[in-house]
Amino acid sequence: MLLSAAATSEAAETQAKRDKPGLLILTHGSSAPAWNKAVETLAGKVRTLNETKKTFHAVAFANLEFAQPGVAETIEKMEGWGCSRIIVVPAFVTSSSHSHFDVPAALGIYSSPSTRQHVHSHASHGHGHEHDKHGEHEHCITQATPHVPVTVTQTFNEGDLLDRYIQEETAKLSEKPEDEALLIISHGDDTHSGLVEPVMRRLLVSGAGSRKITAGDYVYCGMGQTYAQNVVPAIRRLAEKRKRILVVGLYFVASAKTIEKRTWIDGKPPERSPLSGVEVRFSETGLIDCPATPQWILNTAAEALNIPQAAKAE
Repeated sequence: MLLSAAATSEAAETQAKRDKPGLLILTHGSSAPAWNKAVETLAGKVRTLNETKKTFHAVAFANLEFAQPGVAETIEKMEGWGCSRIIVVPAFVTSSSHSHFDVPAALGIYSSPSTRQHVHSHASHGHGHEHDKHGEHEHCITQATPHVPVTVTQTFNEGDLLDRYIQEETAKLSEKPEDEALLIISHGDDTHSGLVEPVMRRLLVSGAGSRKITAGDYVYCGMGQTYAQNVVPAIRRLAEKRKRILVVGLYFVASAKTIEKRTWIDGKPPERSPLSGVEVRFSETGLIDCPATPQWILNTAAEALNIPQAAKAE
């Protein structure tokens, strides 16, 4: 029995040494260099945190579309680095068609008639970047063909990361809560409002409640495309109730201020602002710059390995 127990223990130790999990941070991607640089910086922060306990053999990032590195080539590189399995953390604010369908399809672990129309196999298109250079497939999603197990985790809306972020950004802007209203703006539309709206309602209560602000609302704004149609009217409605409007953006890289600046002409505010006479304060930090975000990513990936203690590093 003693020999059997020793052999079992040795086998478990050997298996642990062989296990080299990799962590892949998967983002949407953007054609803007500054956006992609911010993601690269975030990945560097996660790598630094991982050095404490070395839970992961490698930490990498990839983009779903619009930018390199792509998913297929990154999966291939991680396998080449010796990763025995890959934990993918989709860096999306909330659950959506991207996280439910596009991400698994790009990872080669989900297929349907609709995804096959938008996803191209890694084998048929090489690494994808040669086509991107010539603009032939710059918006297509290239499908990976992983040879190791792949696990996809939840998006940012699970847990308390978003609550902490909204509370911190609201606190930065708030001066006199009884005179203020909170407006949260975010990606979203009617096609997946059922997934997004409960999150928005929760965060509105969380952010406003943290400062005892009693008025607020949330609206969808994409990356500024519907600012005039959605955000401006919402601010004006809240201005009828309170003196000062605090606008916090729920975006991965962009901030509420970034969205507002997209309406400027040649980098300057318009002479006649649609919000003339209204005191508005826009948050200037995206979720990617929230101090808690890198640790949340590492914790989430570690928990997917069923090693919660590895996620306790400060």
